[in-house]
Amino acid sequence: MGEMIGIKSVATDHFEFPAYHAASAGERKGGVIVIQEIFGIDEHVQRDVDRWASLGFEAVAPGLYERREPGFVAHHDEAGIKAGIAHAMGSAREQVLADIAACRDYLAPRGKVCVVGYCYGGSYAWLSAGEVGGLAAASSYYGSMVQANAALKPMCPPSSTWGGSTPASPPTP
Repeated sequence: MGEMIGIKSVATDHFEFPAYHAASAGERKGGVIVIQEIFGIDEHVQRDVDRWASLGFEAVAPGLYERREPGFVAHHDEAGIKAGIAHAMGSAREQVLADIAACRDYLAPRGKVCVVGYCYGGSYAWLSAGEVGGLAAASSYYGSMVQANAALKPMCPPSSTWGGSTPASPPTP
């Protein structure tokens, strides 16, 4: 359903990064920036962008590691986790937020824009709520940096979700 497009980060270095984009199916309800996990714009992120589009939202997922490794996509295995963490830790917060702002600027001429992210992206969805103006809402799932940035004053309505675990059942005698 979606396709790769280029978006320019004009606020900082004018770097053009790829983003997976899908137009809304039917009447556009708004725009959604889908922020990747540590694995890059993999099939899971693309599927989520397509899901948002099927619900009537124009959606875009920026390639946030493009300055470090163009086209980076990791498997969900030990090596992929290690590589993804290295890129996440090596990406400057200001640059990531500038690229998210560039996505906002891309979507905003056609209506309101929200941001959603999972894990690494959940952290940046939360940070976007407090540091990127012009967003209608932010939804953070499993953002590890949320607690350390809990004092951040959101400029849009935020939500955060964390999973839990259930203790293992006691052994059967």
